[in-house]
Amino acid sequence: MERRRWPVGGKTEFRKEDVVATITLNRPERHNAIDEEMVLSLQAHLDDVRQDESIRVVVLTGAGEKAFSAGFDIKFMRGLGPLEVRRGLPRVQALLQELEDFPRPTIAALNGLTVGGGLVLAVACDFRIASSHAVLGVPEVRVGFSPLLGAARRLERVVGLPKAKEIVMLGQLFDAHEAERMGLVNKVVPPERLGDEVAHWARALTEGAPLAMAVAKKTLNLASRLDPQALSGLEEESHTFLWGTEDLREGIAAFTEKREPRFKGC
Repeated sequence: MERRRWPVGGKTEFRKEDVVATITLNRPERHNAIDEEMVLSLQAHLDDVRQDESIRVVVLTGAGEKAFSAGFDIKFMRGLGPLEVRRGLPRVQALLQELEDFPRPTIAALNGLTVGGGLVLAVACDFRIASSHAVLGVPEVRVGFSPLLGAARRLERVVGLPKAKEIVMLGQLFDAHEAERMGLVNKVVPPERLGDEVAHWARALTEGAPLAMAVAKKTLNLASRLDPQALSGLEEESHTFLWGTEDLREGIAAFTEKREPRFKGC
């Protein structure tokens, strides 16, 4: 079993175990609040994962037992002027879009408080598995701010417009079970089972062919943005591409031979 751990001590931690990479927001003393250094570190980790074709799944979680992320660090933000905030926003937007479009499946493991920008970060992932102790919300309007960073678009796509308005405009916090009922999280488990449940989902996601998984994710992400004709064109192009891959031939052979496929991502 291959295990690699990058040096600990920064605001994020990176660990690779077999084909799964785990990125941990590592500021437990600040409830893993996000600042500029953390954004740059997250982007660097995603860049590294892109270069490592052996990684099949990415897990994002928070250090400690209290929080996934409390959102953007208010203490850090208070020291910025309007122009500094405006200059920094594109960098954060780029990180969220990179995470949303990332060619490998991504799982957010919500181990506690998940609010504001922390919730937007989680929603940019493909799947969200939450501890029953997790608390979620977008409380920005209660401190005189409006959610940014594509929060409205991402929430609307996940839970629908009426529920997205409820989350954003009321600014209330809600528990993990309510988040599951509204479709914001995929599954809620007791805190002691969160790691095992995330590992179970990660293993299941590695059973699909990597190229087919990337194509399926891209198609699903674009489904609501493209008109039917453009979407059909994308699907035809994707199927033509996949038809020529070794993985498809392996998948068909494994099916006919009644064995597990051995996909290589080519």
